[in-house]
Amino acid sequence: MTDTPKQHRLIPLFLSATATSFADWIDYLAIVALLTHWQVGAWGLAWFAIALAAPRLFVGPLAGMLTDRFPHKSVYLGANIGRALICGVMIFSPNPIILLILVALRTSFASASLPASQAAIPNLVGPDQLTSVNSTLFTIRQLTRILGPALGGALLLALSSQSLFVLTAALSVFAALTFLLLEMPGEGRKSHQVSETFLVNFKAGLTEITGQPLLLLATVYFAASMFATFLYDSFAVLYLDSLGMPASFLGAVMAALGAGGIAGALLLGRLSLTTQKAFVSMTVSSAAIGALIMLAGVLPYITQSASALFLTVLFFVVGVANSFALIPYRTIVQLETSKDKMGRVTALSDAFVTATMVSAPFFGSVIISVFKIGAAFLVSGAITLAIAALTWILAQRITKPAAAPASTNSMGT
Repeated sequence: MTDTPKQHRLIPLFLSATATSFADWIDYLAIVALLTHWQVGAWGLAWFAIALAAPRLFVGPLAGMLTDRFPHKSVYLGANIGRALICGVMIFSPNPIILLILVALRTSFASASLPASQAAIPNLVGPDQLTSVNSTLFTIRQLTRILGPALGGALLLALSSQSLFVLTAALSVFAALTFLLLEMPGEGRKSHQVSETFLVNFKAGLTEITGQPLLLLATVYFAASMFATFLYDSFAVLYLDSLGMPASFLGAVMAALGAGGIAGALLLGRLSLTTQKAFVSMTVSSAAIGALIMLAGVLPYITQSASALFLTVLFFVVGVANSFALIPYRTIVQLETSKDKMGRVTALSDAFVTATMVSAPFFGSVIISVFKIGAAFLVSGAITLAIAALTWILAQRITKPAAAPASTNSMGT
């Protein structure tokens, strides 16, 4: 359990995360509305997806290096102020090309805030409180996943897309200023041993991941799991259509996933996970997710009109299981990574995941074009089950040699 005083001390972190999450959703809807107004078509939306993903692949590792070299507050402040300035310029975008260039710049600044915020957490709380903090942050993301699109859509009915960029700029400034209120001991005493070259810092982060077997296993697990998820995630509307559901029902599915995630996070937040317990949570929940997604994949083969209640409950349970997989992953990264390399490791892990997210929809579209939409869910579920089984086996093998000498220790990390 997390003690109350420390939770109060983390309020600026939670407020900052809430502001950036809402800014992400409102930003996204405003950009899509503008691109739709300009009738950019499928290719324009494809380039939009690239503008959102590519900077995380290339700028993220650089941001991680800066996070490990400079105070977390300074990096986070610079990232959010830079994002706010770009959002201000986006108001005057004359055409889609300029807008997409600005989107890439905005994403570059936004990607720099992730390693700074994640690296700050182990400096704010002890190992026994990491799961609680990560659960709260996960809950915030799920809440904004439900409320963000609704708020953005309502604002678009009353305001222009350009007006929403003013709001996202203000939210970014608010996030930066609230983050400055955090009390981080030793924040100003950064190690001077961090190399000045990007390549050496990149290798140091990579070495940190590959040199820690459990950290490497968790990173590969997460990237592979995201690949499996995005095999079908982009085709949710097609899936619902195959079951006779309107496209508008996608909102109910997203809400069910978000509500399930919140429920799971609230349960998980009461626990204090060690690395070993986190792997148990990840693998068991992934096995459940794999089975549920395969069940979802069977439906288009056996019916053309699924029950709305059944689908809602199904994806609510998937949301619960997701929280028991994603939150422990963050905890493992924070437990197994040296504090002076947390920024680089977080950024590199995010880059690996982004690469799988970008490539997976292509493979999913090939599966769907050859078979039916349900096949993408079946393949994803099968891969997720395989990932869960393999991760369980490897985690047991890695931790088994240390089991005997650790038997006299307490259960805490």
